[in-house]
Amino acid sequence: MKKNVHPKTIAGHKVVCTCGATYTINSTSTTIPQVDTCWKCHPAWTKQFEAASNRGDRMTRFKEQMLKTQQKQKEIQKNAKSTKKD
Repeated sequence: MKKNVHPKTIAGHKVVCTCGATYTINSTSTTIPQVDTCWKCHPAWTKQFEAASNRGDRMTRFKEQMLKTQQKQKEIQKNAKSTKKD
């Protein structure tokens, strides 16, 4: 086999999850990886599917965000009209 073809593996990387759990892995990367979900906080492993489904789907969250934005724009327009009258 050819020598010096594969990257060097670094042992002892600590992976940090957003829930606070840490894991030690082997990696070729020199940066410290961060994971969004792990087996301790993922709904499939914790059997908490209700919590994930209660957040709503993307369209529901998008529509709520759009309503908030439109309300803020109306308030800004009212404030602009009242400052012009003064």
